[in-house]
Amino acid sequence: MQQLRRSDYVQWVAPGDLQASPGITMTENAGQSRIRLAIAGQVQGVGFRPFVYRLASELQLTGWVTNDARGVTIEVQGPAEATEVFAARLPAELPPLANIATFDKTAIECADEQAFEIRPSVGGEITDAQVTVDTATCEDCLR
Repeated sequence: MQQLRRSDYVQWVAPGDLQASPGITMTENAGQSRIRLAIAGQVQGVGFRPFVYRLASELQLTGWVTNDARGVTIEVQGPAEATEVFAARLPAELPPLANIATFDKTAIECADEQAFEIRPSVGGEITDAQVTVDTATCEDCLR
């Protein structure tokens, strides 16, 4: 017996038989899931983007991470179980100086990507991102 799963935008169906309801966007594609994480707190200047890159690469996810005016935005895509593991491990395995104030997760439409990348920082009108005081580079960040 196949186990049923649910996505906010997909009808209850057996795995492999995903079908969108009329007028509803698929957030899963052939077993793939994509999530966007909007994270605020002490996440800039602490090795956070390289940490995210290593975690996404370890889980063989595609997508990207970028700094923005409020913190960090991440999009990851891969098997649904892997994206959920990513979302669970990220706040549990933070770099030493990182601290998360808010962590918003949203299911979004899958994209056609082949790799995970660190994108350049994006500016904005309002700058709420917390930046740490100067500290020495830790051994993990040098790897």
